[in-house]
Amino acid sequence: MKFDTEKELTSLTFDELKKIEIETKKFLSKIHRTKVSLEKAEAKKKVREALNAAKDALKEKEADLREALSTMGYTKDQIKEAVRAMLQTTSKPTQKAKRNRGPAKFIYTHPKTKETYTAGKPPKWFQDMNTQQRAKIRKENPARIKWEKEQG
Repeated sequence: MKFDTEKELTSLTFDELKKIEIETKKFLSKIHRTKVSLEKAEAKKKVREALNAAKDALKEKEADLREALSTMGYTKDQIKEAVRAMLQTTSKPTQKAKRNRGPAKFIYTHPKTKETYTAGKPPKWFQDMNTQQRAKIRKENPARIKWEKEQG
């Protein structure tokens, strides 16, 4: 609906005005979604351009290294190894030190028989217990406490 003057708006009923307001809100939300998607597309484009620029710089660096080593008289295998070493130092992040998270397989001690089970999958008697009993066994597990003491 298009209106040229305010007189036409004032002549409308409340329900008609409410309908126009709802349509306007829908249209504004569509405009907002379109704007957000365009901003995301532009951001992705900028990131892609930066990535391509970094790749090109790395290729140039690699070509310079190859040329310099070949003029020094290195063999093709030595040049390949040097380029591989350069790429590994520039592209791979350093690994974090791994924490000691306990034994790979949990140690289960039966509460009555005091038998110790080490398994990736818990024994049937452990699976049949409710969560409170399981938590108690994990907390008061002598085999696990012993393992933790051995680890320091």
